[in-house]
Amino acid sequence: MMMRMSALHWICALCLTLLCSLSAQPVKREVTSEIEDNLQHLKKVITNYECISDLTLYTPTDIAPGCLHMAGNCTLQELKVLKNDCFDLKEDDDDDKESLNNVLDLLEAEVNQIKPCPNRKCECRTCEEYEATDVMTFLKNVKNLDERMEAERK
Repeated sequence: MMMRMSALHWICALCLTLLCSLSAQPVKREVTSEIEDNLQHLKKVITNYECISDLTLYTPTDIAPGCLHMAGNCTLQELKVLKNDCFDLKEDDDDDKESLNNVLDLLEAEVNQIKPCPNRKCECRTCEEYEATDVMTFLKNVKNLDERMEAERK
């Protein structure tokens, strides 16, 4: 009898633990601050890259209501252009690549949380319709876009 009670207690304890684990909310991380930290690193090191002197990237500004998702996707595309044109050429820049990959991953997660324009009724610009700017201006705008997406989610 004593052994059955002990086993019953263990089963109850395990069930309770499982129930608590499944109902726990994931810990929210400060995505915006992580993106900002990585962007700061990129801004410091980007001047060492020769490719940025003639590289221009489409920079979403003056984003129409409902078009934040599309502007975010444009920014992701342009970050990939920056990665391919600059960062994939150097061998010894693992920290720099890691910072850029972190920005890409975190920003993609944020863009995926923004709802696209419903029923395509918004008049969103394509990526190529935005002004092409230098890399430093583009990186500054990534920070602004990130802050706007953060505000949109709240």
